[in-house]
Amino acid sequence: MKAWDARRKEIKVVFGSWEESYRTLNLFMDAVASAMPGTVYRIQSTQTNRFQRLFWAFGPSITGWNYCRPVLCLDGTFLLGKYRGTLLTAIGMDANNCLCPLAFAIVESECNESWILFLRQVNELLLVVTNRHNLCIISDRHAGLVRGCREIFPNVAHRHCLRHLRENFKKAIRHMGLGDDEFLCQKMYAAGNTYDKGYFNRCMEDMKRIKVDIHQWLVDRDVSRRSLTNYGGFRYGVMTTNAAESFNGVLKRARGLPIQALITAIYYNIIAMFMRQLEFIATEEQQNNNFFAPRVQTSLKRVEDEARRMTEPIRLNLHEFQVVDMSSRSYSVDILDGRRCKCSCGKPLLYHLPCSHVVSCLALLRLTHFDYISPYYTNNNYKLSYSGEFHHIPNKEEWGEHNPNTSMIPLLPPNYRRRSGCPRINQYRNTMDEAPPRSNRVCGACHLAGHNRATCPTRFGRMN
Repeated sequence: MKAWDARRKEIKVVFGSWEESYRTLNLFMDAVASAMPGTVYRIQSTQTNRFQRLFWAFGPSITGWNYCRPVLCLDGTFLLGKYRGTLLTAIGMDANNCLCPLAFAIVESECNESWILFLRQVNELLLVVTNRHNLCIISDRHAGLVRGCREIFPNVAHRHCLRHLRENFKKAIRHMGLGDDEFLCQKMYAAGNTYDKGYFNRCMEDMKRIKVDIHQWLVDRDVSRRSLTNYGGFRYGVMTTNAAESFNGVLKRARGLPIQALITAIYYNIIAMFMRQLEFIATEEQQNNNFFAPRVQTSLKRVEDEARRMTEPIRLNLHEFQVVDMSSRSYSVDILDGRRCKCSCGKPLLYHLPCSHVVSCLALLRLTHFDYISPYYTNNNYKLSYSGEFHHIPNKEEWGEHNPNTSMIPLLPPNYRRRSGCPRINQYRNTMDEAPPRSNRVCGACHLAGHNRATCPTRFGRMN
């Protein structure tokens, strides 16, 4: 208790008290918005001026996300401070598959009302999201997210996280009393993550033969929202909400601080991410003068190598080709006008990148395959994603004063408080956190399974 009390006092000295952090929150957010043009925020309070919810998005993040892929990963994580709450995040991904944080909210809990409010604020305050063409939202199957996307974003493709679905699937298998749940989960995940429709159908048929209830459970969860082959190319290959969960993991130490300190920690973490990416881009431009982001360039080189090993495509008409790959499988390729292409393998539609079959056909036509790559993967968009500039947040003496005429009224702390005692820092482990079983592990001495060299029963016989 002495150590805990000393920590509490030090947090108060360094970051201020919790009550004072809520009291001057509107002045702090107004100073943040004035320091960084384009920053938006909205504070929701009760009739007695008690804090209820906060939504905000930094201006440079809003500007940068406009050049990222139109995909948003939504997730929430619990807070650890004096007053309990939940941090909701909306994270995008840039041309190099790196995180690009967009919007945040601090709410009382991860309930239906909170998620609906968060989506409504995103729709009303962030025009860069509202006006985005072919937007895709990826999240778990929370009832508030499903309802909010249906009501607030009716024209947006709402897709489910394959990793969360795998956890629910494992629970359903154990509830049915089946033995080898790991094998079935691997089948389900492989079916959802594949671009081959034939392989997807075979996996579904295998699970149907094992147990009809398992197949029906997956069918009831809407195949089009969880599989890669049935969504029309909105996900850009992003199958999980790992982007949002990764950023929540970065804030693990800051989740127990007062609200202004938490916002400041998010602010400095985003700045650090921006600076790392800008330095990486500058280094890449000096060493490799590529037109696309480094990870995309690596994928393109692999595709080009595969195309070189293929036989020459057969031209069937002015735009259609027949391609046979190294596995002797035949594919149909259409090279359309307007720098559009189609392939029966499905990769160009799903990943917005040309496959090896398309590259071989374009080489036959003496055309470059770079024109058939989505502009979201270019180095120019990669650089523009971090073109916004952060600025210094003014000191407390420069924030101004409360003014009832301008709705700048001191806020009271929220009614909800955490329970007494030391809060749990780590999240409760579930089936999603279980490590894969260790298979094919044998003893290094006798080469038999079930033990290792240290516990080998033949060890003492060898010593004698």
